Amino acid sequence: MNITFIQKYLKDHNIDAYIAFISDDHGSEYIMPYFKSVAFLSNFTGSAGTLLICKDTAYLWTDGRYFLQASKQLKKSNTKLMKIGIDEDMYSFINKNVKSLAFDFKTASVSFVKQLNRNITLIDESKILNKIWLNRPKKSKKKIICLPNNTYKDSASLKCHKTLKATLNKSSFAVLICALDDIAYTLNLRGFDIPCNPVFMSYLFLSKIDNQETYTLYIDKSKLTNEVNKKLKEENVVVKPYNAIYKDVSSFPHLIYYSANKTNYKLYSLMKRKRNVTLYPTNAKAIKNSIDIANTIDAHIRDGIAMCKFIYYVKSNVGKIKMSEISIADYLEKLRRKQGAFELSFNTIAGYKENGAIIHYQATNETNKEIKDDGFLLVDSGGQYYYGTTDVTRTIAFNNLSYQMKYHFTLVLKAHIDLAMAVFDKNTTDAALDLIARKPLWDVNLDYNHGTGHGVGHLLNVHEGPININHKKKNPKKMKKGMISSDEPGLYFENQYGIRHENELLCVSYDKDHLCFKPITYVPFDKDAILVELLSEKERKYLNDYHQMVYNVISPFLNKKEREFLAKATKEI
Repeated sequence: MNITFIQKYLKDHNIDAYIAFISDDHGSEYIMPYFKSVAFLSNFTGSAGTLLICKDTAYLWTDGRYFLQASKQLKKSNTKLMKIGIDEDMYSFINKNVKSLAFDFKTASVSFVKQLNRNITLIDESKILNKIWLNRPKKSKKKIICLPNNTYKDSASLKCHKTLKATLNKSSFAVLICALDDIAYTLNLRGFDIPCNPVFMSYLFLSKIDNQETYTLYIDKSKLTNEVNKKLKEENVVVKPYNAIYKDVSSFPHLIYYSANKTNYKLYSLMKRKRNVTLYPTNAKAIKNSIDIANTIDAHIRDGIAMCKFIYYVKSNVGKIKMSEISIADYLEKLRRKQGAFELSFNTIAGYKENGAIIHYQATNETNKEIKDDGFLLVDSGGQYYYGTTDVTRTIAFNNLSYQMKYHFTLVLKAHIDLAMAVFDKNTTDAALDLIARKPLWDVNLDYNHGTGHGVGHLLNVHEGPININHKKKNPKKMKKGMISSDEPGLYFENQYGIRHENELLCVSYDKDHLCFKPITYVPFDKDAILVELLSEKERKYLNDYHQMVYNVISPFLNKKEREFLAKATKEI
């Protein structure tokens, strides 16, 4: 067993523990296969979790999205599940029980290390995995691309200049950007190194010395096409080898601004001045401009066409032809690609019946369920278009639904609609908005163990900060006009079913002092599971108006049978 090998290493070297992260050298949420060490060691395949291996035991901390999944997958590696928010905090556990800790300094963030006791001995161990991970995947070598000039507002050089200017520092300094989506956004480039995330492995170092600005991109030069090289030259961006950043950071004599969450500890340990920590992001990319918004809406229209065709296909053919979770996910991907998607924005979650209760479920050959005309099918999916990024969830209803199932379906719909209808002043935070969505569920002692919404990138990561609509968030952020976030409450009943309804919402002005949301997802909610009497008059009006908009926007792109189906699916209730 892989964990056993690590434990032998710990005993042989008299080290208390080894830790592995679901991360790469840039603090990414989603990572290329090369970095999936936690899955290799423990069998846990979720996108969030930290594995701590001690001499005789192993623990994995993860959040509520993965409790069910982790409890099943960790059995093979004899790893104990530690539920974040329920079990002992990871830092508390480490600080109480560990005196020496080994890990790869490049995959650990500065913020992680800063929460450890200072008397813990830290050991940089980056080679041990290669001794047992004999078929470890290779790092991506895929080419990167330039965005068309009409798809962005500011040039790369202007964005670099604005980033430096935002520090308000007039002396000599630098800004180190490690977050891959920030780099792609700043340089108006996109890549294909990480599945479903159009980013590329690189660092961006922006310096200002005696009023002279220098912009340096650290990247594997084999990824650069002639077009990209030409563009970078036009934007005054210098190109250096990917790993040269470590030497350059160590020799830079002035203050460096960086993100503690995205900068790896190896880079930090090489900096000459370590006392100043300033989050460099201005979060400019989170506030979409008019070009971003127009293109994103275009992407959602294309995505809505694919989704409406998909729902028609599933509802019309269930029980007549053989379908499975995997086959319908593949079918939906084909529909999206026909509409211009070049990639998914994340691996499709298609959970039938009890699999729908696993919040971030991924069907495998072992778990793949055949779909029949009975119960609920939860489908959470999205696409990457050259216009924008989409994310939508629909719970599709078949026959034999109990009153309780319809009751839960309608409660989640109320939660979704209540947030979508919200009007709030300009000082309202993302965390505060979460209370609106949860109230219909809290009123009957129900809840869900994940956030209600996240920011969505523009042809970037499907999960984008700083917005996270979650009342448990430690550092709430104000909602601002132009931000795009998801609205996705849910209910999950282990070994029974799961329900989630998700649209993307654009934050817009309501009046001089207030903001509200505009839905930009164009997919009907399944009326076959709605208990209309549970909806208020305002909620019914919202749903009817939304469905009318969906029909008006999407119906011209459908064939006759699909159009007839959509007319029925969006008919006023």
